[in-house]
Amino acid sequence: MDNYTPDNGGGTTFNDYIVSTYIDYSSARFVYDLWNMHSEIIERVPRTNNHVEAFNKRMNSVFPTHPHIFNFIQCLRQEHEHQHHRAEESLFNVHKRKKISENIDSMLLFHLQQYSDGNLTAMEIAIKCGQ
Repeated sequence: MDNYTPDNGGGTTFNDYIVSTYIDYSSARFVYDLWNMHSEIIERVPRTNNHVEAFNKRMNSVFPTHPHIFNFIQCLRQEHEHQHHRAEESLFNVHKRKKISENIDSMLLFHLQQYSDGNLTAMEIAIKCGQ
């Protein structure tokens, strides 16, 4: 093991589970590309799905529980109009991300560059990005 993994059966079992589930590409239950945020950090796209959660919340508030088909169609039309206006608005008003999100992205990019330059080991970048 290493300095960060406890030298006991539980630590070894947990370490083996993490490696076999997430890291070992041949047997990983969740492939690396599914959970890795490398490309999102480089391309500066959101790392969360908050926009999807917001849309679901809006849909739940707009649509009644068991609408009649005509009410459902009316709600769809209204929602389409609302989303269309939001899309047009987004062309002119670019929403800025929160400062803390920008700071986190900058820090992650810095650590990634340090790793790419060979100034950080894989373990060091994992620890720094996890803080």
